[in-house]
Amino acid sequence: FWAMPSVNASVYLCLISARLNTSREVAKGIMDTGGDREYGIKSIAVLYGEANAAKLVLVLISVAIIVALLPIFNQTFGPLFILAAGGFLFLLLRQGIPLLKDPSYETAKKFKNWLLPNMFIALVIIIIDVALSRYL
Repeated sequence: FWAMPSVNASVYLCLISARLNTSREVAKGIMDTGGDREYGIKSIAVLYGEANAAKLVLVLISVAIIVALLPIFNQTFGPLFILAAGGFLFLLLRQGIPLLKDPSYETAKKFKNWLLPNMFIALVIIIIDVALSRYL
């Protein structure tokens, strides 16, 4: 079976959180399109349109999902991570897909407001998983 090289857990977490934080910022840009245009701010939503910004949000989410699945192959995290990541990633797609259908202020706001506290919950679960697998 194909084995992945060993990567420190913090590298995965950095890559995942960077993609998710960027997706959140792009969603915030969708929310601020009117004001950004008025003040000459060149956000992704202003430059390429809200629909394309929503597509970028989903691409970033997809990359985060792929990166989150990689630790399964080299056993970087334990089973709690796998369960939590699977649930979180499913919900992430569930929240992100409506943004494609309706890249409006309200949909972007729902996505943005949902993402941050759930990223925190995922981080807590990862810390518990690492503690259990390393120290027990």
